[in-house]
Amino acid sequence: MLRQPYSSMIAEIFKIEEGRIRQIEALLTTVPYGMESGWQAPPFFVEFSPAEGYTL
Repeated sequence: MLRQPYSSMIAEIFKIEEGRIRQIEALLTTVPYGMESGWQAPPFFVEFSPAEGYTL
């Protein structure tokens, strides 16, 4: 029985081969209710091209 609220934090890794998702691994844990993730959203969009690398 739940006696207090809680939040969940999840980390996921996707393996992509030939443009298709091949495998997914995830780690899920409970954390104190309302806890921030610690990650800050970037102020810009980052795009990755295998031929050119990262571009802003």
